[in-house]
Amino acid sequence: MFRGFNYPFGEHVLYTDNSPLISVPLKWINKLGINTRGYTTYIFDLFALLQLILSSVLCCMILRRITDNPLLIIVFSITLPLLNPQILRFVPGGTLNLSFSFILLLPIYFMLKVYENLIEAKRYVWHILILAAITYLSFLIHVYYLLILSVWIGSFYVLLTGYLIHQKRKFISFAISAIGSLLAAGALFYITVTFTDPYLTERNETALGYNHAPWKLQFSSLFTAYHFLKTKFLFSYTKYIPYEAHVYLGGFVLYLIAVLLIIKTVIGNSFFQSLRLDEHGNQRNFVLLLLASTVAPLLIAFGPEYYFGENNDYVFSNYYSLFYHIELNTKKITHFRCLGRFAWPLFWALNIGAIYLITLLLKNRNRWFAAIVIVLVYFNCKDARNAYEFIRTSQVANPFRLQTAELADVKKIIHKDYGVQYQAIVPLPYYHVGSESLDYSVDAEKMHFVKSLAFAYNTGLPLMSSTMSRTSVAQAKQMYSLINNDRANDTLLALLNSKPLLFYIDGSYYPDSTLYGSFDLPIQQKTFYNSRKLVSDFSMPKVAESGNIELYQLNITSLRKGKLKTSFLVPNN
Repeated sequence: MFRGFNYPFGEHVLYTDNSPLISVPLKWINKLGINTRGYTTYIFDLFALLQLILSSVLCCMILRRITDNPLLIIVFSITLPLLNPQILRFVPGGTLNLSFSFILLLPIYFMLKVYENLIEAKRYVWHILILAAITYLSFLIHVYYLLILSVWIGSFYVLLTGYLIHQKRKFISFAISAIGSLLAAGALFYITVTFTDPYLTERNETALGYNHAPWKLQFSSLFTAYHFLKTKFLFSYTKYIPYEAHVYLGGFVLYLIAVLLIIKTVIGNSFFQSLRLDEHGNQRNFVLLLLASTVAPLLIAFGPEYYFGENNDYVFSNYYSLFYHIELNTKKITHFRCLGRFAWPLFWALNIGAIYLITLLLKNRNRWFAAIVIVLVYFNCKDARNAYEFIRTSQVANPFRLQTAELADVKKIIHKDYGVQYQAIVPLPYYHVGSESLDYSVDAEKMHFVKSLAFAYNTGLPLMSSTMSRTSVAQAKQMYSLINNDRANDTLLALLNSKPLLFYIDGSYYPDSTLYGSFDLPIQQKTFYNSRKLVSDFSMPKVAESGNIELYQLNITSLRKGKLKTSFLVPNN
């Protein structure tokens, strides 16, 4: 359980965008007496950077089995990890655990091993089990990986089974072991969540934002370079593309396609007739299977409905998407709403396929074509350099260190004894978001969230607020009772201990409510104005003050009695 938000309930780690595969070992290290507090964000950032090296190593291992050209192996092992779509996660505030490209490269390597061993009549079971283990463990980095890998690897297995049938080779034992191991990984994930999540039955079956356009793949993004790349494709989309919807295939692939189309138009098929495909049958078939296996996740990435036209006048009902049919039977699939992520495998398959094709074409020993390849490789390296600069300049100050001018007031007001004297912090203006219910969702203004979180981190106290997703609606309802009701919910009160609560109040927002944001929903306005009067409603004594930030104490006895007067008459729940 994660205890930093939503106190006193806490939250299952799966719903926090946390990475237990990293955070749990860090906790063990701390229990051994090695204090990593204050350095955890640096450790995680370092891991995010080091995984790029791991991705390069995996890239090299894969490309060595696809091409015998050492220059292509070296160049693309370095550049592709810097140009893959997950690199966008390095934007300030990005979800860094979704930047781990090695999680997509590991399956490619082991799918290649399964294919090679199967064709050569060698043992492949261990590699199938490793793929199942990778799929299961990937959710401990981020749960989206599990579904992306499941669809992708499952598609590969189905296609490989079809290939074996076409070749009139034995396929039954492979199909059973391959598909069975993947289903076992999914079942183990389901069992893990079911038996470790105490709030599973309290969560909404349907998630907000499914089929939301900015979270689905935009077709134009496939040929539109990222904002930090200086080399653009021949044509591109001029409007803003949200990073969840942006999967650029890369200038190398796109310009190679353009060059080959020109060659075919000018020279004809004679340039391609000398390709020695039979000499590279195994690599060719694997590349084709890999490319075909990305079709199913790609169709998911476009969403169940894809709108197009000047004013979205037309809609394509995507019956080809697996999620379209799953949604007809269960709305739980809507919790995987950032569908654009399912297009990530396409980048790797196309670039690996392009490198394989380049290898064959270079064997023709056409000097002019070799010169074209050198130019393409040069611009690919240039793009990688731009991506490196993007990562290097994307760093932001760690708010937990309290070193910026904006956090000066927070730094002055922190006292080392707060973690012992109080049980939790209530930030005002109050925010609590994550239940997927608009009736109980108030987003935090960005700087207010950063300051209150930095204050909580440095005092060691949990927050009685939330900025998560897919959390319990019932718990959110009880948390808002603390602000909006005459008296807090009995269930909430029963979970609190005898220590007082510490109210963290940023008064800069109250004179002008527009500084906090627009009130589009009744709960937002009600909560904002009720939180403004909460100090007087409970006659709280002031603990400390620094600039616009004030700290107040609320004894649990007073909280149990209820407000002295009510700002809004809201019935108890």
